[in-house]
Amino acid sequence: MLTGIRQFTENEAKALKGYQPHIGVIMGSEFASASLENMIDKIIKQFSGLKYLYFSIDLDGINPSCAPAVES
Repeated sequence: MLTGIRQFTENEAKALKGYQPHIGVIMGSEFASASLENMIDKIIKQFSGLKYLYFSIDLDGINPSCAPAVES
């Protein structure tokens, strides 16, 4: 699942369509405007039934005061 996405290039958007609905997307605007409960429900629904879950976090999205060694 991609969360907090600000925008896609045209090529990225085309490529992603080939993977949906297996890869969920929450745009940054949706993440900022929706309730926490709605986001949690969407994320749980996306991952329900999976045996394994792998994820990575883009540290550039973290407040620099919480991760001072990361620069964007």
